[in-house]
Amino acid sequence: MRKTVIGLFLLIVMFIHLLSTQVVFASEPTVMKVSEQKHLVFKGVKRYHSTIDVKNDVGQSYRQNVNLVVKSIDAELVEVVPWAMFTSTGVWTFGNVKQIAEDFERKNPGYRVIAGVNGDYFAYTPSRTINMMVTQGGDIINPVNHHKYFSVGFSSSGQQLLRMEEIEYNDYYLTVYDENGAILYGEWLVGINKSSLSDGQTAVYFDTDVNISGVTKYIVSRPERLTNLGGAFFGRGAINDITTDTIKVSNRSFGIATKDETLKTILNQKPIIRVQRYPRWDALTIDHVIGVDSQIVKEGIIPSFSEIGGQSVDNTTSRHPRTSFGITEEGDFIIATVDGRQGSGPAGVVSYGVDLRELGAIMKSYGAVQAFNIDGGGSTQMVVRTDDGLVFVNSPSEGPHLGGSRYRTVANALLFVVPDVHVETTFKNPTASSIDLNYSISSLEDVNVKSVYLLLNNRTISLDRLSGERTLEGLSNEILNPLNIEVEYEKDGITYRRVIKSKLIDLRFGAGQRDPLPPSDFKVTFDPLDSNRLKLIIQFTDQDRMLDRIVVSHQQDTKVYVAQSEAPGIHSVVIEEIKPNTEYDFTIGYFIKDSVLIHPIEGDFTYQYTIDEEPDVEDNNQQASSIHWPSVILLVILGSMILISLVVYIIKR
Repeated sequence: MRKTVIGLFLLIVMFIHLLSTQVVFASEPTVMKVSEQKHLVFKGVKRYHSTIDVKNDVGQSYRQNVNLVVKSIDAELVEVVPWAMFTSTGVWTFGNVKQIAEDFERKNPGYRVIAGVNGDYFAYTPSRTINMMVTQGGDIINPVNHHKYFSVGFSSSGQQLLRMEEIEYNDYYLTVYDENGAILYGEWLVGINKSSLSDGQTAVYFDTDVNISGVTKYIVSRPERLTNLGGAFFGRGAINDITTDTIKVSNRSFGIATKDETLKTILNQKPIIRVQRYPRWDALTIDHVIGVDSQIVKEGIIPSFSEIGGQSVDNTTSRHPRTSFGITEEGDFIIATVDGRQGSGPAGVVSYGVDLRELGAIMKSYGAVQAFNIDGGGSTQMVVRTDDGLVFVNSPSEGPHLGGSRYRTVANALLFVVPDVHVETTFKNPTASSIDLNYSISSLEDVNVKSVYLLLNNRTISLDRLSGERTLEGLSNEILNPLNIEVEYEKDGITYRRVIKSKLIDLRFGAGQRDPLPPSDFKVTFDPLDSNRLKLIIQFTDQDRMLDRIVVSHQQDTKVYVAQSEAPGIHSVVIEEIKPNTEYDFTIGYFIKDSVLIHPIEGDFTYQYTIDEEPDVEDNNQQASSIHWPSVILLVILGSMILISLVVYIIKR
């Protein structure tokens, strides 16, 4: 009886536990707006300042101070850019969001920041974000994610959000820029800190002392940006010194050594260069990447705490100031802050902070179908451009408004920026020698666009329309193809000519931009080796090196012959026991790598080995020269003996 009671008690406890679990996740946190103010920041960009009561999973309600800036998909001029500050010697340094925004404007003429929030988690030794970051111009200043987190990539317009966890890269490559920021040249490097180079090769050198005789070295002693994170080097800056002596570079400088004569001619002008590893994601679509803690809205659903994951259970489920970004079903991009740790309203603002499901509920209430949590706590900051310039519009939990000496400094910020001229590009249908470009150009109302130029592989093409499609032909799948869109425009009576968009197009198979090309242009020739052996020589083109093997058979035999490689693009096979005066119809096919399907080679491959029935004079001479004289002599002797015997027989008769 006692065991039965205990068993019933345990069942009741388990039932209550299951019931409570269902209650917690049966519904999402609810959002009630107490007040809301709307402000137009820029055409197509609005700021919402709201006082919100959020009721959480267990029915508790807390007041929150919420700021959002929403960039409509129709705000075609506004770009979304992550940005970080570097010192004059290329060291990653921190600042508050306003300082980072002002740094962006100083280093990117023709751009104005209209809003921004803090970005990713960060670390101090060395100064960096915790996760991957790709900033303006495609600079991969941090190539890796922390194992707990992931990153989100997007185009400059804030579209094509891509979750990025395991990051893959190709080899190091070099980009060379002119004084206007146009890409002059791109080249693959053979590696880092190489002790020797062959003709035509180029390598990068960092934190080393290497002597390579007879090689020209180009040194960047004061880089604009330099990082060495996750085992991958990144460096950008102008060449300061050219030498043939021993290359000596510290961990705050880098150099290039090359035996490429074409590259030497360009580098002798001391241009700006960049070295980084080439990404294996779609770099033609994804312009920028920022690291995140977790996803708080997924396909319009707020995940459970366990599904959200993030930094820790305590951080995910506790109340803190939070920063988020997301995108709506229509394609509007949202940045948001929720203040916290200010329940008593010390600065005139009451805001308790939110857990991550509550943050998801706030983002969802403003239409987000995908939303992400980034760094929060004392880092949570938002600036917006007003008539007074860039100002803090939220109430950070650290800062002078609360009696502190300053706002917290952070590693990066996510900014809404407006250029004088915006160029939107999409690429499609890549082949081994071409790609289709779709482009559109928009500008501020006080900007007059005068000319647009497409700079492609040292060719200048004038574009007579501000939008359109164009097939870019004559590209190479062996080199990096520089593409620049340069715009000449007038603003406030001053004419500018600036490169607005730059890309390196990599059409090699394996770069992630196109499908591989199968082997093609097959040609078969026959070479008789002797009276019963025939050699088939098969020539072909295989620029993506997809061919695994070629097989040959004919109707006179069940045997399948495998051709052997003689040289790139040439295979051969020897067919034994060829019979004279017999017609052979050959079937030839090939296999590509990692495939069990045979691909037939189209064509009529017929061969007949024939012996002439009417030998010519040369053949008669050949036959005469092949008479067996000992046999002839033996026949004469035998014939003579028979004749003598016959004569003797007749005489005796």
